[in-house]
Amino acid sequence: MKRTSILLLVAGCLMAAFGGYRFGHDGAARLTSVGGQAGPPRAARPDGGTTRSPEALAALKAGVTRSYESSPSAEHDWILRGQTAALLAGMTAAELASLFDAILVRREDGTLHRTSVGQRVLVTDVLREWGRKDPRAACAEMEKTPITAAGRQAAFRDWLLRDPMAVAEWMKSGEAVPADLRMTWLSERVKADPQGAFHQLAGLPPQAREELLLEWSTSFALRPAEREALLAAVGEDPALQRKCAGRIAAALADRSVAEATAFVDALDLGEEDITSLQDGIFVRWAAREPQAAFTDWAARGEDRVPPTLLHALDIWSLNSPGTEEAIRWLDTVGPGPAKEKIQLHFIEDLTGSERFDQAVRMGLRMENREEGLRQAMRAAAAWKEKFPEDARKRLAVISGETGVELP
Repeated sequence: MKRTSILLLVAGCLMAAFGGYRFGHDGAARLTSVGGQAGPPRAARPDGGTTRSPEALAALKAGVTRSYESSPSAEHDWILRGQTAALLAGMTAAELASLFDAILVRREDGTLHRTSVGQRVLVTDVLREWGRKDPRAACAEMEKTPITAAGRQAAFRDWLLRDPMAVAEWMKSGEAVPADLRMTWLSERVKADPQGAFHQLAGLPPQAREELLLEWSTSFALRPAEREALLAAVGEDPALQRKCAGRIAAALADRSVAEATAFVDALDLGEEDITSLQDGIFVRWAAREPQAAFTDWAARGEDRVPPTLLHALDIWSLNSPGTEEAIRWLDTVGPGPAKEKIQLHFIEDLTGSERFDQAVRMGLRMENREEGLRQAMRAAAAWKEKFPEDARKRLAVISGETGVELP
């Protein structure tokens, strides 16, 4: 019985596989009959295409569009896409432009009708081939149709790989070049000629320019000449200067806190921006070496407690042994407003994470006895509500050790 079931299962799989092949093969056959041939045209024109009658072209458009729309998974229908690629290779740039327009049927107001998944896949395939025949025209047309963003990038990258000099000429021609394509070009150019790429940023919209500058700030942070040229390219924009400097300082801090600090100290920025950048360096350091970073901060004897320090403390004390290390560290901080602020924050964290014993003990160690007792009582109340029996026993022990009467 078991052997019969296995045979039936194998037979079913073979039938399903054959059915899938026939579906793809039949779709390819439909394309072949519509296009006239599956491979390159027998009488190719010098420009890589062949002239079709208007009727034949209309039939081809209808056939290829219908095949993609009827495919249950056009993106992965490799037989269909392979046959389509052969047909597209035999079309002229003008025919490809016409096919592109036919796929994305526009309303009278110029907007697009709702497009199917199959249409979007076909658009990408058409754009790749059109980009090979007439990349400038294809890229310019794609800018008008946001739905083609992925296809536009694919076609442009293919052109950039095949003929980078032609792309460079287009970029410098003065023609309107889509911002995303100029960004892609600059992202490639910056690898070989950083300073040349920096000078080209002026041709980008502000948002695109900022995006690249921030990306490159991290990329060139460890290269002094390039990072200096990059900051010069930022120009008179304090907000962007601070953002780029922050990226650079963060990358430097991962290598050397002293180097990152020296870089920030040398910047021509306002005191508030410099302080913010220094706080950022501390966070990077504390994430990597909390014991060293917090010990260094305590040794400075500062009255100011930046929010970034409290955030770094939360991360350090999230789990043991970090919690115990942070508690011991806090005992080394000199008395004053800064220590009290950290203690209040820490007690709240310990209570919230149900480390009630540690929260109560920290409250009782505060220099401000009145505030400390209030915090200890608050933590004790939360403890009793959550674990009544445990709280009663442990609070009695703490009262005996500290001499403080706890409820």
